[in-house]
Amino acid sequence: MSSEVTQRKGDAVSKSTKEEPKETSGSPSKTKKDKDQAEDAPPKPKFGPMPRFSKQRLWSRGILITGLLVIVWYNSGKKNEQSFADFDEEITAKAMKTRCSSSHEAAVKPFSKCIPKQCGRFVVDNLFSPQEIYALKDLMERVFKEGKVEGAASVFDFQLGLMQLEGETVDLYKLNSTRKIFQKGDQIIYQNLKGKLQRLISSYFAIDHWSLHTAAPMFMTRLNRKFAKRESDEYWHPAVHQKQFKTYQYSTVLFMSDYGTDIEGGRLIFIDGDNTNRTVDPKLGRAIAFSSGEESLHYTERVRKGTRFAVTVGFTCNPNDAVLDPKL
Repeated sequence: MSSEVTQRKGDAVSKSTKEEPKETSGSPSKTKKDKDQAEDAPPKPKFGPMPRFSKQRLWSRGILITGLLVIVWYNSGKKNEQSFADFDEEITAKAMKTRCSSSHEAAVKPFSKCIPKQCGRFVVDNLFSPQEIYALKDLMERVFKEGKVEGAASVFDFQLGLMQLEGETVDLYKLNSTRKIFQKGDQIIYQNLKGKLQRLISSYFAIDHWSLHTAAPMFMTRLNRKFAKRESDEYWHPAVHQKQFKTYQYSTVLFMSDYGTDIEGGRLIFIDGDNTNRTVDPKLGRAIAFSSGEESLHYTERVRKGTRFAVTVGFTCNPNDAVLDPKL
């Protein structure tokens, strides 16, 4: 009897050792395979789940790329900008030589006395006296008083006497008979303006004074921050005077506003071949002369505040392209 009981206990123990251990709900056991899979699983996203739909992914990537492009464009523009004539400078004479473009060389080649010693740009701040600047400013104020400011740019053509007035092109010389826009001394102001700018060109470029002739158009400009109503109002696009005005071989600009006081923006910016933009700050009475070919690709910075006044006078080497002086 006792041997039978002993045999049964032995069978029970043997059976229990063959059975797999059961997992309890409180502490699940993990195999080596489970641990390896847990270690290989990707970490949870730090900033939440990624978009699951293709449209969401495209949208988020588009926003990221656009932002990066804006940052690159902004920083590249700032890095390649260099001041050529700062407002705080008192410039007696400042020059920068450039290589003449083939188009400019071809335009002046037939006129031996009009071929420049070099191409480039030249800035002076004391070409005109304070009295001369005051008289010219008074003339500009009388002229632009007649024109309603509709768009971003108002232009008065000296030779033709034309300006946009209330959406129409009006001849101010004819209108002068009833409105008395111009005064007797204005003719002297014009002659003095043209003569000094002509001498500036001849002295810097080392060409014969009498080989230069006034070219069309010669104009006054008033620029502001308003939206452009016409394509001609978009003054901020890059331009080459020789292409834009055809008969220009040499250009001059006389600034009639102060940068930082009268206006924000409005700088004259040259886009040079060395991948550098060189800036000229407007300053009342500051004059700049430059060759009009492709070596002087430039644009006027858009005005952000205030009003920018200036006078542009071009000169040609070809006497057949010369224009007569207006009778103010």
